[in-house]
Amino acid sequence: MLRPAKTAKGFTLIELLVVIGIIGLLASAVLVAVAPLQRLRETRNARRAGEAYSLLNAMLNKEADDKVPYDGDTVAPIDNGPTTAQVIVRSTAGVTCTSATATTPSCPGATAACLTVPTTNLDCVAQLDNGTVDVTGLVDKYLIELPIDPLGSGTDPETSIVDSPLGDGNTGYYINRTASGRVEVGACHPDLGAVIRVKR
Repeated sequence: MLRPAKTAKGFTLIELLVVIGIIGLLASAVLVAVAPLQRLRETRNARRAGEAYSLLNAMLNKEADDKVPYDGDTVAPIDNGPTTAQVIVRSTAGVTCTSATATTPSCPGATAACLTVPTTNLDCVAQLDNGTVDVTGLVDKYLIELPIDPLGSGTDPETSIVDSPLGDGNTGYYINRTASGRVEVGACHPDLGAVIRVKR
């Protein structure tokens, strides 16, 4: 005598995939809804890290092609003090390096990396492009343009950081060249207390 076949109980692969997809959508919606400002800051930090890396690569490629260290513009060249950092600018117009003035670039990111920004002459800045015509050969051949911090000239509503004591001429990134010739590029105003720097 033949017995009727037992029907298997369980979920099909399609049903499982649909449920997993729905759970994934709900999880991402909750993640975005819970802390949108934090996600925005994390995104800005990721962009800063990428732009610092691009700046460093462009400089190292130029040095390799020229077979000499890249010093930037003669008006505000890159120094080689191992403990000092300079804010990268397009132009030195209106810049003063005296501490505690409105036209002095600030760079908390360099301080977090245990570097100081000089406060004499134009030693606080390194000019890598004058904003209209590249006088250094870095922009256009190695970079389309100097990157500007994601905050631009805006203000973070939570921290009130303004990335522009120098206006659009301030990139929001710093450079440090050690006495041995290594180059470090970092972000001056990273979010969430991060230290963003690349060095080679």
